[in-house]
Amino acid sequence: MKFKALFPTLFVAAACILSSCRDEFSNKEHIKQMQDTLFKVYPTMAGVSVDVKDWNNITVVVRSAQLSSTTGENKEKITAEIGNIVQAVFGTNNELEKGQVIFTKDETGTDMNPADGERFPIAIPEK
Repeated sequence: MKFKALFPTLFVAAACILSSCRDEFSNKEHIKQMQDTLFKVYPTMAGVSVDVKDWNNITVVVRSAQLSSTTGENKEKITAEIGNIVQAVFGTNNELEKGQVIFTKDETGTDMNPADGERFPIAIPEK
């Protein structure tokens, strides 16, 4: 009798765990696809880091001395292009609410908040 009462609770808990694992896996797949796409679109880029926090905040760190040295206007253009790539990779039914692109001359680093980073917001369409 007690097992029958416990079953719905266990079922809901298992569904939540499986759902969060699927979301985490999905973000890893999207991040890998983002990185691959960015390297193809910007072949002079030495490195790129992509991080999604809480499924709603994306940060893309562009690691390129060349792209970091370009004009602010060109960085805005690149940021808009990266925003389009984010939408294409993550799709329209995603949970992203905000994002940023950070340009750094540090081509070999892994820091998601580089000291010389110049930040540009990604325009995420409202849902």
